Amino acid sequence: MKNLRALKEAKPFDPSWPRYSCALINRSCVLPCKMCLNWKNQVDGPGDKFKYFKKYIESLADFVEYPMEINIMGGEPLMEDWIFDLIEVIEESGFTSIISTNAYLIDDKKAKQIMNSSLRVLGISLDSIDSKIHNFYRGKPDVTQHTFEALRLLEKHKLSSRAPVVDILTLFMKKNLDGIIELVKWVDKNKFVSNVAFAALLNSILPSGTENWFNRDEYKDIWPDDAKKVHEVIDEVINMKKNGSHIVNPVSQLEAFKEYYKNPIEFIYSTPYSIRDFVIEMEPTGELYLSGYRLGSINDPETLKEKWHSKEADKIRETVAKYGSESSRSALINFICVFQEAGNSESGCSTTEKDFVDYQSRKGFNCQKQGDYRQAVEHFKKALEKRPDSPDLHIGVAYNSLKLEDYKTATQEYEKAFQLNHKFREEFIYNYNDAVRGLSEMLPDNGKLFRKETGK
Repeated sequence: MKNLRALKEAKPFDPSWPRYSCALINRSCVLPCKMCLNWKNQVDGPGDKFKYFKKYIESLADFVEYPMEINIMGGEPLMEDWIFDLIEVIEESGFTSIISTNAYLIDDKKAKQIMNSSLRVLGISLDSIDSKIHNFYRGKPDVTQHTFEALRLLEKHKLSSRAPVVDILTLFMKKNLDGIIELVKWVDKNKFVSNVAFAALLNSILPSGTENWFNRDEYKDIWPDDAKKVHEVIDEVINMKKNGSHIVNPVSQLEAFKEYYKNPIEFIYSTPYSIRDFVIEMEPTGELYLSGYRLGSINDPETLKEKWHSKEADKIRETVAKYGSESSRSALINFICVFQEAGNSESGCSTTEKDFVDYQSRKGFNCQKQGDYRQAVEHFKKALEKRPDSPDLHIGVAYNSLKLEDYKTATQEYEKAFQLNHKFREEFIYNYNDAVRGLSEMLPDNGKLFRKETGK
C-alpha cells in the first residue's frame, strides 16, 4: 500500500493542458480477440476521419506546451491508409506518436512504411511466445506466425537509429501467466525488440458498470482467478526489472497491478489511481472524452482549448472527484503517467524542463521546414528561456531571423552561438556574414560594420 499513499500525497496535476492523448481512429479490427468486442461492433465515424483527427492534433498543439504522447489506437489502426499522414501531423505538431497494433496486417510494404515514418514507438501485442496461447486469445490459428514475420520484416527495414522503437505489449491473463517470465527473457535476448510493456485486463466485453464483471462466464478463460499466482508472477517481473530486464512499467505500477487483480472494482473506486484528468481521448466519431465523460465533439464551434478550460470540463472534474466514474476509460492503472505523478522518476509522460525545451525545439524546426520563420523564432526563444546556454537554440533564432531579414537579431544570436561553441563559427560563417552584410547596409555608415567583422 506504500504506492497508494505516495499517490494520495502527490500534488494535484496542473490541468492547464492534457498530458496524454488516445486517438481512437477506428473500432474495426481483423482479429476476433477474446478480450475485446471491436471486431463485432465495427462502428466508425462518418466522412473524412483524417480531417477530424488532423484538426484534433492541431487543436491540441494550439495550447499544449509539452511533448505529449499521442497513442494511435483501434480497433486495428493499420487498417487506415491515412495513418502515416496522421503520424506526420503529430510529428510536425511537436508531439510523440505511438501505434498499438496486433501486427496482423504488417507485410513487407507496410513494414517499410512504418520504419521509414516519423513514428516514435510501435507497440505490438504478443500475449505469449507459446503460439497456442497467443492464437487462442487473438482468435485465429496463424496470429503468432504473422506476429513473428512482422517483426522480421520490420527489422529488415530498420535502416537508421531514427527508426521507431518496437515494444511488445502484453496483458496479464489466465492462460499466459505461466509464460510471462519466458516472454521477458525472450525480449531481453532479442536484439530488435526494445522492451515489453505490461497492462492490466479491463472490462471491454460487458456493459460498463457490470457488477463483478471479472467473475462472469465471458471472462472464465481470460481473468486470472488465482490472485496468489498473479502476485508471484508480478513479483518475479519486478525482480527482473530491478536486475536490468527491458520492462517499461515503473515498479510502482507493477505493484499496483497486484492490488488491482485482487479486486478490480474495489481498486478503481477506492484508490486515487482511478481518476485523473490529464488524459483526453477522441473517438472515430469525433466525440471527445475527459475522464470517461463526454466533453463534446471536435466539430463543435468551441476550440479544444476552450473545452478543456470550460465550466463543463470543471463539472466533470468535480463529478469524478466525488463519485468516480463507471467507465473503464477512467481506470488509469495502465497509464504510466499516473505512477510518475506519485513521485517516482521512472520513464513515463513526464513534463520536465528538458521535455519543454525538446518540444519547443522540435516545433521550431518544423516551422522552419515549413517556411514559417516568424513562428520558428518564437519557439526557439521559448526554449532559450529555459536553456540560454544552448548554441543550437541560438543558431535556430539566428537562422530564422536572417530569413526574416532581422539582421540585428541574427547577428547577435550567431555571435552568442559562436561564444558558446567556437566550432560553430566555421560551420555557420557564411550565414553570419550574410547577417552582418544585411545589418551594415541598414546603418548610416554603410559597409563599415561588414568590413570590420569579415575583413573584406
